[in-house]
Amino acid sequence: MNRKQWELLWNLICPYQLWMGLSLGLGLLNGLLGGIGLTLVVPVVMEFLGLRLSPEEFPSILYPVLTGFENLPPSLHLTLLTTVAVGAIILQSGVSYLNILLSGYLTRRLTTHLRDEQLQLLLAVDIAFYTDRQLGDLKHIVDTETQRTVSCLRNLLRIAILTITITVFVGILIMLSWLLTLVTGIFLLGVVRINQIAIAQSRFYGKKVSNLSKDYAVSLLELLSGIRLVKTTANERREYTRLQQLMLDCETADFAAQAMTEAITPLGQLLGVLGVLLLVCVVPLFGLNTSTGATLILTYILVLFRLLPQLSALDTYRSRLAHRAESVEIVQNFLRRDNKPFMVNGSLVYSPLKKEIRFNQVSFSYPIISQREKDSPPEMKPILTHIQFSIPQGSTLAVVGASGAGKSTLADLLCRLYDPDSGSITLDGEDLRNYDLSSLRSAIAVVSQDVFLFNHTIRYNLTYACNCATEIEIWQAVKQAYAEEFISQFPEQLETRIGDRGVRLSGGQRQRLAIARALLQKPDILILDEATSALDSLSEQQVQQAFNRLSCTRFIIAHRLSTIQNADQIAVLHQGKIVECGSHSDLILQQGYYSRLYREQTDINQQ
Repeated sequence: MNRKQWELLWNLICPYQLWMGLSLGLGLLNGLLGGIGLTLVVPVVMEFLGLRLSPEEFPSILYPVLTGFENLPPSLHLTLLTTVAVGAIILQSGVSYLNILLSGYLTRRLTTHLRDEQLQLLLAVDIAFYTDRQLGDLKHIVDTETQRTVSCLRNLLRIAILTITITVFVGILIMLSWLLTLVTGIFLLGVVRINQIAIAQSRFYGKKVSNLSKDYAVSLLELLSGIRLVKTTANERREYTRLQQLMLDCETADFAAQAMTEAITPLGQLLGVLGVLLLVCVVPLFGLNTSTGATLILTYILVLFRLLPQLSALDTYRSRLAHRAESVEIVQNFLRRDNKPFMVNGSLVYSPLKKEIRFNQVSFSYPIISQREKDSPPEMKPILTHIQFSIPQGSTLAVVGASGAGKSTLADLLCRLYDPDSGSITLDGEDLRNYDLSSLRSAIAVVSQDVFLFNHTIRYNLTYACNCATEIEIWQAVKQAYAEEFISQFPEQLETRIGDRGVRLSGGQRQRLAIARALLQKPDILILDEATSALDSLSEQQVQQAFNRLSCTRFIIAHRLSTIQNADQIAVLHQGKIVECGSHSDLILQQGYYSRLYREQTDINQQ
């Protein structure tokens, strides 16, 4: 991990400093208890073999402990010494178990904390954030990259605990014999250097795995979203081949990373054995006497053998940390708020419209290429230019025009999904930006051509914008939307689950549910964006009558001009500008753009 990634990881775990400190304290206690238990093993074994030695014949580190047992009877001496050694080992196991539980608690808390922050961010960020993001990429970050980041914390915690344990054991080795430790240390530094090569390779392949798994997640979500197109174009084999190649590439990179990581343990074991053999070879050079030298070497080798697996584990966890380090940067960058657009919320509570909705010289542009996370400003494409009109309370304004003229953008601006680049939108003279977003949007119902339904029950989808609706109100809205017939045919009626995006329903049925949802909301402002395009002519007229009975202000976007002839006003949008505005009869008399569109559609219908 580089310095930036260390800083990012520290920022993530900073709220859990107390728990981290407790875990490290338990790690220190675990190391001390392990050291005590290990150093007492040799005296216990030698006494079991009938080779009881005086405290002076043991290494100096054991002298303070053994002198306390010196004046005890032989039978009691062995019993107490064994009890202390076994007790230390049992306590060490208990402390180790507690630390494992604490580590698990920390990782679960961090996972929940990260996902909570991510969810808040995804709900709070402006809708513009989603226009240039792939949903598969976002899902991959929230799921996979978050898990890999939490894994980094778990590995970091293990590294810290192992470092403490290793420090305790190295301290014991130094107190046993600093000369032997010097020889051992030089050898172990070479081992660490060799392992560092594997760690560097693991870091490289870890970054590759992160990128490939993201590409796979994005591609899989696109495949599932477009499965109808895939099947109707007979492209199953093509998509399978594409995703299979991504899977194989990810598998290869992950195997390479694992191979580097897992090579550390057997390599460490092999080099550890060689190190012990080297140690045995150099022992005679120190001129140790038989009894003291034997106990010292036995104790030293016992501690060293306990130390070597810890060193291998340390490098293994370092390799795993390097393997997942890229995820820390990805998650932290995702959680940043300074590189994402946010809608500034107002404080004014919405009250029912009394006078009018007014667009005052409104202009709006979209970024051509997203550069929101770059320093340079994005290139903008004008969509609306100096839009000026008003909608009196209770009246209907219809907007017509060619595809791409900016009709749906007007609806998005009225819902305040975006703010205009210049000009303003006012409700009874109050700027739209002054209103509380939740209060404002609760008063607006939107029915669009592209209906979205949750994979839940019909009731859930109907009451999504009005969850306090009564049974009578629900069925009344269903009848007004002419959805009662098909809902009643389901055995579970309102409790029927409709599948992902309402896949169990026809296009017309989905649109009827969306219309019923809007009617149930009883909005003060109603936006219809090709809301009846999937209905037959008779059903369309009946639904329009239901809308007309609502005492609300209506904003209608339509391609079929026959559906908006009764609108109070019709605004004609062309290339982002309003070129005509008036009633149907007035616009026909003007013989302009609207009149030409109307004649063309009439001729087509007659044919």
